[in-house]
Amino acid sequence: MNETLETIEPVTCPTDSPLKCIEELKQRLLGSLLGDERWTYYEEEPPNYEAYKMILEAENVDNTDPEYLRIMNEAIALDSNYFEPKMHRITYYYNIDEFRTTDSLIQALARDNLKGSRQKNIVKLWNALVRGDNKKAFTYLKKEYNIEPDDLNNNSSTMVVALQFVNRPEAVDSIYNKQLAMEKIDSLNCLTCEYRFYTKGMADIALGKPEIPIEMFGKYASVKEFYWVKDVLLYAYVRTGQQDKIDEILNTVKLTGNTNIWRDKCLLLGKQFLLQGKKEASDAYLDLLLGSFDLSDAELKEVEMEQKAMAHFYKGDFPIAVRFFEELVEVDPDDIDNNAFLAMSLWKTGRTEKAEEVMEKLERLRTDYQYGAIDYARARYFASTGDADLTIQHLIRAVAAGKRYNPGTFQDDVLMRPYKEMDAFKNVLTFWH
Repeated sequence: MNETLETIEPVTCPTDSPLKCIEELKQRLLGSLLGDERWTYYEEEPPNYEAYKMILEAENVDNTDPEYLRIMNEAIALDSNYFEPKMHRITYYYNIDEFRTTDSLIQALARDNLKGSRQKNIVKLWNALVRGDNKKAFTYLKKEYNIEPDDLNNNSSTMVVALQFVNRPEAVDSIYNKQLAMEKIDSLNCLTCEYRFYTKGMADIALGKPEIPIEMFGKYASVKEFYWVKDVLLYAYVRTGQQDKIDEILNTVKLTGNTNIWRDKCLLLGKQFLLQGKKEASDAYLDLLLGSFDLSDAELKEVEMEQKAMAHFYKGDFPIAVRFFEELVEVDPDDIDNNAFLAMSLWKTGRTEKAEEVMEKLERLRTDYQYGAIDYARARYFASTGDADLTIQHLIRAVAAGKRYNPGTFQDDVLMRPYKEMDAFKNVLTFWH
């Protein structure tokens, strides 16, 4: 047709290894001829075809699985200029909370000779995320989302950042509804879909509309797994007072899941009923959890010990909670949450001096990439002691350091219930606005 379809960059190699040049040219040519042109999303030039195929393979691998990392490393080894696997490798380390490695890889990527505006924007996005600058992260992510709003992962990530990073639940609905491809997806076999449902449902609950997730996702109450969606439904049914539906979900989880998952749901219900000011209902589910153990305390696994400790704490059985949290801290002295709950339990039993010692030790655990965890733990402690000023002060420090608005924190934290109507507390919720 006398028409240039693609220009392929020159390839150089030692004169005694011409076949390597031929192979590399072949890979670049195959990359150029990709029918769906998927590589154009991020790349300024076609990737090595074999590396491209490896990225396709990884679509069915969980991005926290070491196998996912192995695939990305191999793809990068095949094509050192291929941007997408480098980005996915960063995602892997971020998702397993290896933030120091994440930061190092981001800085290395930033030093590359990035040509495209999209690549540069993604590096800025990751840099903001790892720094805990949630407002900038949301700004850069919206740019990425606007380029490709139909991409399922892109769409889902924007929903999560809107809800959990900057606390804008009102922004979630329009993002969720722009993903038209969902109509063609088998949502019963889609992990990304489940977390999208969870984020959408939690946004509606934050906006005081529990009836919406009930109508949209009620069918998941009686199916196996889908525990994220079941959490949304439990939140919604607590708020609408549908006791029969709550028990239906618990029975489904007990019959089809493992006992620890069922206990987690009981603990969630205990905290949610407390948040609604219904202590009797809360105690009923916490007692259900505590009554499910048939082992001696010495035989308990760490996760089981933690479940018992939390149940006793939220029931107000603080002397028993102290005993369990002391054992947990002995197992893992650096666990921030367990140290904080130990200090709160000690204070509630009148052992204020010992409680202060634990809090001093907690302060010494500060390090980089904690995203406000220490300050949030301190805010909880001061909330339990009734010190409103120090509670708010540490909440502001926590959110400024990147603490997320996850379920169980800030407005969803039982310990913060006495402070929710304060203007200063509402300012914490809109910190990134």
